Amino acid sequence: MFKNIKKKVLLSNPFLFLLILLLSLIFRVTNLGLIEFKTDEAINLLLASRPLFGHPFAPGGTVSSIGILNPPLFTYLLFPLTVISLDPRWISFSIALINSISIAFLFLVIKKYYNKNIALISTILMAFSPWAIIYSRKIWTQDLLIPFFVPFFYSLHKLLIEKKQIFWIPYAIFALFLIQLHQIIIVFIAIITAFLLLQKIKINVKYILVGSAIGIVPLIPYALFELNNNCPDCKTFIAAINKFSPQRSFEIFSRPLQITSQGGFRFILGNDTLTFAQKFPLIDNLRKVFYLEYLLTPLGVFIFVKKFKKTKIIAYSVILLPIAYFLLKLDPFMHYYIIIMPILFLFLATSLDYLLSNKNLFTRIGAITILILIIAQSIMFNLSFFKLLELKQFLEGDYGRIYSATEKEVKKKLFKFESYSDYNEIFLSSFIPLNYVYGYLPLGEILYGDTTDNDMVMLEEKLKEKSDDPRIKQELISFYTKDKPDLQTLTLLKEKTLNIPEYESLYKNVLGEYLWANFKKEYLWHKGGLRLFYPEHWKVEEKNKELIIFGDGYSLSIDENRSYISNKKTPVIDDIIESIEPL
Repeated sequence: MFKNIKKKVLLSNPFLFLLILLLSLIFRVTNLGLIEFKTDEAINLLLASRPLFGHPFAPGGTVSSIGILNPPLFTYLLFPLTVISLDPRWISFSIALINSISIAFLFLVIKKYYNKNIALISTILMAFSPWAIIYSRKIWTQDLLIPFFVPFFYSLHKLLIEKKQIFWIPYAIFALFLIQLHQIIIVFIAIITAFLLLQKIKINVKYILVGSAIGIVPLIPYALFELNNNCPDCKTFIAAINKFSPQRSFEIFSRPLQITSQGGFRFILGNDTLTFAQKFPLIDNLRKVFYLEYLLTPLGVFIFVKKFKKTKIIAYSVILLPIAYFLLKLDPFMHYYIIIMPILFLFLATSLDYLLSNKNLFTRIGAITILILIIAQSIMFNLSFFKLLELKQFLEGDYGRIYSATEKEVKKKLFKFESYSDYNEIFLSSFIPLNYVYGYLPLGEILYGDTTDNDMVMLEEKLKEKSDDPRIKQELISFYTKDKPDLQTLTLLKEKTLNIPEYESLYKNVLGEYLWANFKKEYLWHKGGLRLFYPEHWKVEEKNKELIIFGDGYSLSIDENRSYISNKKTPVIDDIIESIEPL
């Protein structure tokens, strides 16, 4: 009798919920000194904490991969955490904890609508998945996708299976929240909503409107910002349509298989992929275990469609997602698939559950062996990955330098500001390059949009006194780049350097932006004592006392006295002549 009670306790929902939670926490809330903390993470934290330093709430977040300002939902969600502490380790811990709790709740959802084995297998695999861990402990917008996906997923099942109309409200709310966290998710939401409507699920307009009204509330400040600034993202979005990859990448179709395993991890490791293989040869060779997932996941999709007919549209939506990405010519970024990661683990668990329930003993033993191998390899890989980070403190891939190492460098540089009440703002600002805060860009407008001519004297005095405060240069460069840099801006900044040498770095930064944006190069003719800008694909030759610039069938010759001879007058030639100035 005691054994039966013990068995019931061990298999009860609360026990399994806590088990999944604890397993998910192991690699998410530990080794927090090894977290990524680069520009995006610093911007997110800086924007979220603005009210702590006397600024208004930010109307937007970081800039997305297609150049559009992210809505401020993630920023607002971070704010309560920043009130407690601005330590990136604390924020990462909180995000990791929220993700771990979400995986535990995902277990309850899958158990309710499928079965306990599938729920247990899928969430344990997700608890230890390297990619799932990478995308659940950064101060990055996409790292909150899973917590918002779980209630969306639950609402979807309530509509599909139980036909409960009131769940149109949370469905609409969390669909809009997910899109605000990562705009590209609109593709997945559109696909699955279309399938939902094809299922002839009764549409309740009132509930959908209520959910939509709640869902767009965090978007209101963003919308007002866009309206008040002539909608800069409207132009960016139109430009982004042409920015998509000119060629379709077939890697898009491999990403759904890779994200449940360790495929594509070279993106994180970069050149240290070889270092990892040399330091951990056994673990590197055992990665081949994950190739089994490439077979089991498609099998799981097939079984899922056959076995769970009421929710088969979920499988169809996942299949169509990479096809849609392919047709849209999107880049094969791994984080575009975070949204379907829980579903992919659901498919993988479905295939393993099918094999485990097979009457053939050898099939069951094989399935158990595969499951143990995948979990064991995931654990060993995660341990080795953290060990490599601890040893190197920097990976030559997207991961970059670990936070604990960066923190020491930055604190050493900013030690004179440690007693300042706004030290944390200075600290976070130091992670943001000058070219991120140009005045014509959304971030520059959010942070320093109120700067006027009247502020210049004070800022320039501060530049002389405390040039190490990154905010001073950021505010100055934002002011001088409210419009895209032109020759007039460059001339002004060059003149500023004569009286204030600290302006030199601002001038060089804006010069680099001007050259890049206009496809030009700078040429310094020391013999003639001249400097000019010319199209980057043209050529320049010095002949005796003459400089010749030519390309596209045109040419321009300049002598030491700045006399010009051109074979044809064109806007390009005029631009070159206009840019000529003494060294």
